[in-house]
Amino acid sequence: MPTEYQLNIAVCDDTESDRIRIAEMTEQILADEGIACSVTGYESAGDLFTAIQHGSRFHIFLLDIHFHPISHDDI
Repeated sequence: MPTEYQLNIAVCDDTESDRIRIAEMTEQILADEGIACSVTGYESAGDLFTAIQHGSRFHIFLLDIHFHPISHDDI
């Protein structure tokens, strides 16, 4: 019996409206193709990094290319 596969996708964007739009578009495109997915949004690279440190795992990362500079202390 086949097991349903689900893609885990992280969307990291500091602009909330962009983050929501990207997540919604990703979910719709994959749903149209019959691909199950879970999309989780993160406001910052630090938030995403923390989630990964606490066990979150992703197959795909959709990352904003224009972030405010962060230091090692922020992470």
